[in-house]
Formats: sequence, structure tokens, C-alpha cells
Amino acid sequence: MSNPRPQPQLEYPYAARPAERSPDEHFGSTIPWPVNPTWFALIGVSAAFVAANLFLTPLIEVFDDDLPGAVFSFGNAGIVFAECFVLAAWLAWGRGSFLRRLAIHWAAALALGGVSLLGAMVTAGASGGDIRDVLEVVPFSLPLFSLAIQLPLWIARFYFGWRLVDRCSDAEPVRPLGTRDFMLGTVIVAVSLALARLAEGMDRNSDGWVAWAILAPSLAGISLVSVLPVAVWTLRMKSPAIGLICIPIQTMIAIVVTVTIIAMNEPRVRLEEVIIISIIVASFAAALTAAALAARAAGFRLAIGNVP
Repeated sequence: MSNPRPQPQLEYPYAARPAERSPDEHFGSTIPWPVNPTWFALIGVSAAFVAANLFLTPLIEVFDDDLPGAVFSFGNAGIVFAECFVLAAWLAWGRGSFLRRLAIHWAAALALGGVSLLGAMVTAGASGGDIRDVLEVVPFSLPLFSLAIQLPLWIARFYFGWRLVDRCSDAEPVRPLGTRDFMLGTVIVAVSLALARLAEGMDRNSDGWVAWAILAPSLAGISLVSVLPVAVWTLRMKSPAIGLICIPIQTMIAIVVTVTIIAMNEPRVRLEEVIIISIIVASFAAALTAAALAARAAGFRLAIGNVP
């Protein structure tokens, strides 16, 4: 008597299956790259930021305010300005432990600052006195500068649930503010203010605090109207095409508003000043957009509230 033929196993078509990345979603899975190819754009943007810091002082020394050469120096300055906002956005919206993000944030900021210092030291026109004057002000003012940029970003995170998530990882739950968060925030603000007081010329009766009273809200406002919209257009929407249309329009509006504010405080705005403002704002917007698109290529998305 022959053995019965085994019956084929039928698979229930609606059974749960583990999530898998398709080749389109993760094209590096079949290529033995030492680094995930989806991170190449992010590495490229980081290299551009390093180069911008290195050539900041040399370009200013070579071209000064003379157009058209000043296009390079002021465009480079806009890129350096944008990197401060990129680092602030990653600190406020990134994944993982806050203390770990804070350490990486300031390690990157100090490294970029060191690159800028190196570029200044090799510049023939930069004297030791000029470098010393910068070192007596910038390192002590930078924490308060960064804190002003981060303010609207932290509000967006804690009150509206804005955060960066990996599209192929489980999203982190939105955690309400606790006592530990308030205590840590108070310590960071106190340390930032204490360091700002150590900057050269920032005594109790100095006009520097008046300048900070104007600069801090201005930085927070720039962060609000630039980082948040760009993040939504490039990291939240299904396709970044709408963002690539809206960002140039937003940039033109920012240029007009900036020139208008300057014209209200000066009797006459020269054409060269309009060109310089346009270059700085356009390069700032381009660098911010490039960083956001690179993060998107690396698999990051913007989650808002409880919706991934």
C-alpha cells in the first residue's frame, strides 16, 4: 500500500507579514556599500557646510564688498547661517536621548567653528588681534544664539508633536512635558545667559543686552517662518514638488520684507545692499532646502501629533 501524497500547504492570503523594504525604498540593500547609499546626499550636504566654514574668512578677505565677486562671499555666509538652523532643527526634532543629541549638536558646532577658525588663521589679512576679538565674543554668545533659533522648534515639538522619524522604523510616542524637562530647560537657559555675560563688552550696563533683546526675537522669527514651512514642504508632504515651488516664492517674499524693514530705518537703500540681501537670503533658503531634501533621501520624515 503506497503512502498518501502530501497535500500542499495553503497560505492564508491576509495573514500578517513582517514589513520589508522594497528595492525602490532601499536601493542600497543589494549593493555592498560601506555606507548606506541613501545617506550620500546627507554626507554631501555636511561636506558643503564644512567647506563653507573653511572658506568663510578667505572669501570675505578676497572679495570684500566688491560685486560681482562678493556674490561668493555673501552666498557662503548664507550657507554658514543656515547650518545653525539645521543643527537646531535636528536637536529639537531628532530621535533618541536628548542628552545624546545635545552632545552631538555641540560637538558638530564646535567642529565647524574650529574649521572656521582654521580658515581665518590661514588668511593673510586676518591678524591675531581680529581673531582674538572674535574668540572673546562668538563662543560665549553662540549658546544664546542657538537657543533663540530653537525656541519655536521646541514649541512645535512639545505642544504639537513635531519630530523626525525614520519611515521604516517605529515612530516614537509623543511624550508630554514633565518636571525633568522644565528643570533641564531652566538649566540650559541659565547657562546660556551666564555664558553670554562672559562675552567681551557684555557688562551689566552694556548696550549689548539691548542688541540681544532685538536679535533673539529676530532669530526666533526667522526660525519660525523658514524652518517650519520648509520642513512641512520637504519632509511632511508625500512629494516635495510643491515645496520646490513654494520655497522660491517664500524666498522672494523674505527678500522684499527684509529690504522694506531696512528702508524704514534708512533714508535710502542702495542697489548693492538689495543685491547683497538677496544673495544671503537665497543661499540661506537653498542650503536649508538642500539639508531637508538630503534628510528625506536618507529616509527621514516629519511626523506631527500622533499621526506618523
